[in-house]
This record gives sequence, C-alpha cells and structure tokens, in this order.
Amino acid sequence: MTHAPRHAAPERFRILLVCTGNLCRSPMAELLLRRALRPFGDRIELASAGTHATPGAAMHPLAARALTERGADPEGFRSRRLTDADVAHADLVLTAGREHRARCVELSPVHLLRCFTVRQWHRLAGHVDTAALPAGADAARRAESLLAEAVAVRGTVRPLAPAAESLPDPLRAPAEAFHSCAEELAAVADRLRALLRPTVS
Repeated sequence: MTHAPRHAAPERFRILLVCTGNLCRSPMAELLLRRALRPFGDRIELASAGTHATPGAAMHPLAARALTERGADPEGFRSRRLTDADVAHADLVLTAGREHRARCVELSPVHLLRCFTVRQWHRLAGHVDTAALPAGADAARRAESLLAEAVAVRGTVRPLAPAAESLPDPLRAPAEAFHSCAEELAAVADRLRALLRPTVS
C-alpha cells in the first residue's frame, strides 16, 4: 500500500535529503534549501542523511567551499546515518540517486509516492500548474499541495533516462564537479522557493 499525499493542512512540512555518505550532495542540498527557504521560517523543516554515512563526519571541504560561495553556511555540519525513522517522519524525500530512493522506499514502503530523486522532483515541479496551489496559504500547506500535484503529473511527464535521474557524486572529483553540483541544487532550491511563495487569489 502506498502513502498517498494527505490533504489536511500540516503544521510543518518535513523534507529529507539523502545521498551515500552525507558528505557532499545531501548536505549541499540541505543547506542550499535552508538558505532559500529561510523566509518561510519553521514551516519547512530540513534534514539530510546518508545511506552509508559515518556519523559525525565533517562535510567535504570542497562541498563546504561551494556552499560558502553561494551564501550558505556549512559551519558545524556533521553527517548522519539514514534510519527508517528519518524516512517515516518525512513528508518529502529527495535523493541524490535512484539507489538512495530505492533504499528509502525499502525502509518505508508506504512512502513510495513521497520519494523522488532530486532531478525527478525538479523536473516534475516544473510541470506543476501553479494555479492549482492554494492562494494565500502558508508554505507548509503549499508544499503539501505541491507534492500532490507533482504526484499527479508524474505519469504524464516523460521520465528522464534512468542514468540521467541521478545527480553525479562529486566525491574524489575536481572542485569544478562540486560547483556544478551546487549550481544544480541551487536551481532546485530556487524553484521550490518560488513555488512555495504565497500568491494572492
């Protein structure tokens, strides 16, 4: 049984970002989203974790540099190992790759409809009819509606090729790979901020 998007107005909307080591992609995603979504206060909660993370490790220094150059603050970040509770408590799970999405669904099968790779989500969110989102609603309610709309268009939008659904891992790559990853994630964060911004009916 899948977990269909709920329709009751949530107090907060929780987004979980997942990669392998919680050293590069998911922490960059978390902190870029945190910066972009700051205007919404505590209505949107963000966390990240890694499927094979060593708890307590510092972010990769090149990832931290890429964040700093984009105005995000990596200070004090420490890696976390993904748990079933992380997935169970999330309203939306965004993963770096298909393998991470599969692991999240394995941990919580009822979250199938709430799990996307970052690239899947970004593509689907770009096809959502913003007129379908509740005007004047706060960010948490708009986020829940956005999720429902993304699920609705999932079967109508031509999917990416499997290899293109995953965000390349910059670990052990040159600094440019971290910058490219951060640029792509910043675009995801900017689109989400724009979609969650209240509109006037």
